[in-house]
Amino acid sequence: MRYSRQSGFTLFEILVLLTVMVVIAGISFLSLAQTNEDRSLEKAADILHAMVRVARTEAITRGVHSRLIVNLDTNDEDRYLRRLGVIVEDDTSGQWVAVDRGMSLPGGVFVVPQSGSIVLPGGWPDSGRRSVYRVTNTDSDGSSVRTFEYPLKASVGESTSSAPSWMCIQFSPNGRLSTGNWGGGGGLVPLSNQLVIANGSWEGGKVAFLSARDFVGIAFKSNGSSYQTRETELVDDEE
Repeated sequence: MRYSRQSGFTLFEILVLLTVMVVIAGISFLSLAQTNEDRSLEKAADILHAMVRVARTEAITRGVHSRLIVNLDTNDEDRYLRRLGVIVEDDTSGQWVAVDRGMSLPGGVFVVPQSGSIVLPGGWPDSGRRSVYRVTNTDSDGSSVRTFEYPLKASVGESTSSAPSWMCIQFSPNGRLSTGNWGGGGGLVPLSNQLVIANGSWEGGKVAFLSARDFVGIAFKSNGSSYQTRETELVDDEE
């Protein structure tokens, strides 16, 4: 009588199979998390770029100065480096009014400032790969953006000082980036030639950026038009 050999898995084979499944699941989870971060960053770049275009269009169509503003209030975890708005100069009073109610970048994505309550990861360059903008409330020439609540319910002058701070870039009526004297012998230079956003998280009252590789820049041309880029040689050179 012949007996057929039963097929099956040994305990060792089962353990190997389970180990492989765990490894594959871990890789899939990391890939999914990375994909979600990339999607958030891409969405944030589209939102920021759209707001930049709105600000430039408002300057051209209204024939006045306009500003894209970004929240700099470290006391507001939900808005710090994430809340955006567009304001325009009133052509009669010279004060500023909001043209929209503003937008926020997706959670986990922040505008990268020159300095402030931030922590940069290893590999981030000592200079560059940061946004370039008008420093709020520090310029002595009277052209800096002042603190105010947003969205504005009425026109507000730049002397208001009892509300959150904002960084800004400014467009002239011809659609070009405005220029101003930065002081210290700097001469007339653009208020901004780039904005940079990156993935990060709010930790201990600061924004900790996650990776030097995960960023998107909004670069400006001399005529005020702009484009998105991930090229390090472009965003690491602020000149």
